[in-house]
Amino acid sequence: DSLPVEELFATGAAEGRSGLVLHCLKKNYQRLTKTPCKQEIQHVVRVHTLDPTSDPVFRRRCSKDMSRHCVNVAPEMTHFCLRNHIANLTKDCRQAEVIQGKLASGDITM
Repeated sequence: DSLPVEELFATGAAEGRSGLVLHCLKKNYQRLTKTPCKQEIQHVVRVHTLDPTSDPVFRRRCSKDMSRHCVNVAPEMTHFCLRNHIANLTKDCRQAEVIQGKLASGDITM
């Protein structure tokens, strides 16, 4: 509630706090009560599964880990690769990967 619009919707990967609203919704998915909202978050999770860099929070938290462990991996295999290296990930990346993994594993279409 206290973030200025410029920070919340910044355009660059390292700028502002872009992606925090979606990250919060993903993190609190089980608490969502409105079906249309849950469906939209499911769509976002599918997009983020196929292209992890489309998630600004994930990109900021995991870019070093992706470069270190999954540099030559196709985008749609990045999460699989990171999960294979979960013990070696930074704390922030591991947390982001766990959130994404929990949501993706609940969607049988992926």
